[in-house]
Amino acid sequence: MAEIEHKADLSLEGFQLWEYGRQFPDAEDFWDGNWLSVSVKCETDSSRVETGGPIIHLSELLKFLNECKLVYRDLSGKATLNCMEPELRLVIEMQSRGRFDFIVWITPDHLSESHSFTFNSDQSYLLPFLNDLEKLLRKYPLYTQNDSKALR
Repeated sequence: MAEIEHKADLSLEGFQLWEYGRQFPDAEDFWDGNWLSVSVKCETDSSRVETGGPIIHLSELLKFLNECKLVYRDLSGKATLNCMEPELRLVIEMQSRGRFDFIVWITPDHLSESHSFTFNSDQSYLLPFLNDLEKLLRKYPLYTQNDSKALR
């Protein structure tokens, strides 16, 4: 993948995500209109894995955001981004004293590779992540299954 030159739209520890818009910008239905094209990178001092494409459905991001808000509010529990596409999965699991584990599963080729990263972080880093996630979902509201209008 080409080196990305602008600030990530979503980042936490070694995880970064850049959005490039809806896969089908003219679609306003639940299935075709809610796929988000992204580039994703996760890295540490010794490793780096990248993937991208229309791999995240906005319904998955909304569910993840709601779970993250509960984890942040209660300082307990777990939030999971389970993508339908196999290239990305995220888990935030609260530990004791405001610490949390952030686990990233990422692969550019799910048939022959699997990569995971585990970061231990502090609750103070979670709020900016939640704010950026909310901003992303405001920019790309979810189209519902019932109609073609976006949820705001």
